[in-house]
Amino acid sequence: MDFASRKELDDYLANEPYVLEKVWEKIEVNNINVVIANGINK
Repeated sequence: MDFASRKELDDYLANEPYVLEKVWEKIEVNNINVVIANGINK
């Protein structure tokens, strides 16, 4: 998923059904860099 800010992520998680029902008890947030080579996402 892609969010413009941490606040947007936190707002999403505050209403996410799996989080609310404690299906996911631990959530890790990592930044990634997407490289586009020859017009193809890799």
